[in-house]
Amino acid sequence: MSVERNDVNISRLFMWGREFEIEGNNEEKVKVFIRLVGDADLNRARVYALRCSSTLRGKLKDKTSDEHAAYIPEIDSVEKDVLVEALVSMTIREYAQEAVKEVDIPYPVEPASDAKLEKQEQYQAKVDAYPAKREKEIEKYITKKTDARRIELLELEREVLFGLYEGLIISELCETEMIRKFKEFCTYSGVFIDEKYTEKLFSSLEEFQNLPFEMKEKFLIAYRELEIEQDELKK
Repeated sequence: MSVERNDVNISRLFMWGREFEIEGNNEEKVKVFIRLVGDADLNRARVYALRCSSTLRGKLKDKTSDEHAAYIPEIDSVEKDVLVEALVSMTIREYAQEAVKEVDIPYPVEPASDAKLEKQEQYQAKVDAYPAKREKEIEKYITKKTDARRIELLELEREVLFGLYEGLIISELCETEMIRKFKEFCTYSGVFIDEKYTEKLFSSLEEFQNLPFEMKEKFLIAYRELEIEQDELKK
């Protein structure tokens, strides 16, 4: 995260929709319009995504399902040290999220507007060095947590480790499913054929989901480009 305020483009706060071109079946460019959806569609997207996630979770927990066979390995096929390292790696994101909250690196204090040039230069140097300094402290935090976690896991039996491993796999797959379905619903809801955003391009969510993979990805990317990441919004 940067503390540089001079590169903030506030115009993005007002860019909630734009024209977008997509290649049709005949390889000709088709002009459509895409915009961020409102609260009502966001809520519908959330409900839909949660239902999809719940359905997948049920299938993954069912040891007779194709999904369980595809994503969950047999316990005898995974050695204990592999399970330990897999569990450690799968918790790194959790520790990274903790680190963002816990690691407190004070922002450089901006000098007065009439400060001497040297003071302003020193301040800018601190601003430029801030991201690397913060990243280093976050890495130290994560390393300390993962090392301690590894020691804890090595003391557990393989059956216990596998249970933890299976649970984390299911959680990650379901989270990925939820996010993916949420984005798909938002994108489907936000694409129109007219610049006044009154007539939707797709008649149903199923129609959008049945698009060729590459074409659907282009729509998803176009929608994502309208969104503002949390760190950028804070700036």
